[in-house]
Amino acid sequence: MNGELSFLNDSIVRPYDYQGDVETLFKQYVNNHNTKVNKEKKFTAGRCTVTDPNNYITRANINYPTTKTEMDDKLIDILGGHFETGANEDGTRFIDYLAEYENTSTQTIEFGKNALDITQYIKTEDVVTRLVPLRC
Repeated sequence: MNGELSFLNDSIVRPYDYQGDVETLFKQYVNNHNTKVNKEKKFTAGRCTVTDPNNYITRANINYPTTKTEMDDKLIDILGGHFETGANEDGTRFIDYLAEYENTSTQTIEFGKNALDITQYIKTEDVVTRLVPLRC
C-alpha cells in the first residue's frame, strides 16, 4: 500500500519541541528515522517544496508515535503536500516532501481489467511491533 514509505513505521519519534521552518523539520524527522533503522530502510532527505506562509512553524509531541504517523500528522495533515520516494543513480533511497504531484498517470484502474484480483484485506490496528521502556 505505502511501499517504501512503510519503512517510516519502523522507527519512533521521541518527545520533542520544534520551532522553525518546514524543510528543517522534515529533515529532522528523516534523520531521526535513519538513526533507528538498518541501512536498507534509510532515506536521504530530498526536496521539500511545501512551505508555510510565515516560514515558521511550531510542532511538539510527548508521545512515541511512528515516524510515519508523526510526519503525516504534523506535516501532511496541517500543511498538505505528499511524500515521494525513489532511488538516486548510486542506489541510495531518497524521500521528497512535495506540494504538488509532478508526474501523473492518465491510466484508469478498472477491476477485472488491469486490477485483476484482491485476495486479502488485513487490518493491523491492534498489532504491537515494539515497546518503548520509559522507566527501569
